[in-house]
Amino acid sequence: MVALFVYARGETEDRGTVLVRDECSHSWGLGEFPAGHGLPKRACRLVPRPGACVPIAKRIRDKIDELGRTSPLVEPGCFNGRHFTTYVTDVEGLKREGRLDDAEQLLLQLVTATEREDAVCEMGVAPWYYEQLALVYRKRKEPGKEVAILERCLAHDREHRLGPALSDRLNKARAMLQARNAKPVSPCPYCGTEMAIPSRPAGNCPACGEEVVRAKRPGEEFPTLFTASQAEENKKHVELARARKKALEYARKCGCTDDEFAAKERDLAQKWGKTPSPGDVFWGVSNDLLSKAAAAADQYRWGKLQRIYEHQAQVLAEEGKPHVHVAREASKAQLHQLEQVCNSLGLKREVHIVTAESACPDCAQLSGKRMSFRDALAALPIPNAKCTHGQCRCSWRVDCGNAIK
Repeated sequence: MVALFVYARGETEDRGTVLVRDECSHSWGLGEFPAGHGLPKRACRLVPRPGACVPIAKRIRDKIDELGRTSPLVEPGCFNGRHFTTYVTDVEGLKREGRLDDAEQLLLQLVTATEREDAVCEMGVAPWYYEQLALVYRKRKEPGKEVAILERCLAHDREHRLGPALSDRLNKARAMLQARNAKPVSPCPYCGTEMAIPSRPAGNCPACGEEVVRAKRPGEEFPTLFTASQAEENKKHVELARARKKALEYARKCGCTDDEFAAKERDLAQKWGKTPSPGDVFWGVSNDLLSKAAAAADQYRWGKLQRIYEHQAQVLAEEGKPHVHVAREASKAQLHQLEQVCNSLGLKREVHIVTAESACPDCAQLSGKRMSFRDALAALPIPNAKCTHGQCRCSWRVDCGNAIK
């Protein structure tokens, strides 16, 4: 199978409409792959020429709807004549319009479809549909249903491939459900008397009359009562926990596991004789991953380098530090990756610049500019150092041309 991704405007880099060619029948199929579902190993990311994205996306949607009506599929994994992977845009449209009840009903059918396919193929379920249901229930403040759908998803994760993010969300949903069903109490930090936690940020103990402050410890859903000084100290711990959570999320995006993050944390603490900041740990693990990716000789090398450099640049930008030099390394890696794609598929060795609809005037002037790979690597016009958005959002693309004929 050879797959060509055609990204419509507004879609992200890890999800798109995919055209899949069957080498036996020489036929083409249409589908959508949401983040986390798993993409074909030999997939190549390609887009049409600038300005053609929206019409092509609409034609693809219309064709999918037509095929669902005229040639309905009935195998496991299908609903109303279409495979569950073709409903991503439908789900997002319902949520965008605020039709959460309709989105819930559709997602429940799609969850059933992915489970039926898993029962036959044994390749695991697509977690995106469960996560979207969980988001719907969270927005409607229904933690019981959120817990149920997440537990249903994890029950099908026989090989533990879904990662810790889903488990973290489930734990938080369970804590929210418990907090809703309970009437939390806490001892007074002065006299130790058990008292109901006040609804306001501060109150007075009914036994000793001292003022107590209501706050949550890091990782806890139930609030605790503190003295004013204890509350200030707890605030520092909460901020540190948030910083660690954010650093861990970025490390995961770079390809780091939670165990690797914790191991680097311990190594730096032992080396420096003090607890490292979450930012130091992130830079430690991301630089280790950079070295490992640079030394690799496989076809995924440049993609890994691009991903790590992009997240490093994002961290620097959020901290208000110079980041363009790191973003340029990500741009170089993307060019090398696209060059590999063109070589493997026999496409024209040329790239063009794609800008966002809300691009700044300087970036807008670059839109559609075409260059050879050699000229692009030499000039490297993006990321644009003059971008007024703080972080340039321009990127490179190649044309699929007649490759899919």
